[in-house]
Amino acid sequence: MLACENGHLNIVKYLLKKGASILEVTDYDSDFVANRNGLILASLNGHLDVVKYLIEKGADILYRDDDSSAITVAYKQGHKNIVQYLITKEKNISYKDTNSWTSLMTVV
Repeated sequence: MLACENGHLNIVKYLLKKGASILEVTDYDSDFVANRNGLILASLNGHLDVVKYLIEKGADILYRDDDSSAITVAYKQGHKNIVQYLITKEKNISYKDTNSWTSLMTVV
């Protein structure tokens, strides 16, 4: 998770090659990162190269932590390049969260 959060693509690649789970979520003792996966953390911090790699390896674009998805955290942080990329990769663009909002509704 820290490698994704800090944009260390080579370490992310190494860890996944060694069997780390792309589905793993954070268990840090922090409300800020609770239940976030690598894709959300990379999106939050603007690491497009890590985001692309995680998507290529099968990361779930639709995964949400307690209240955010990768696309919503990228939007809130002003990472337009990540938002645009994720929109092109999201196969189920009409998927609604627990508030009945789609990702597009959130960022528009």
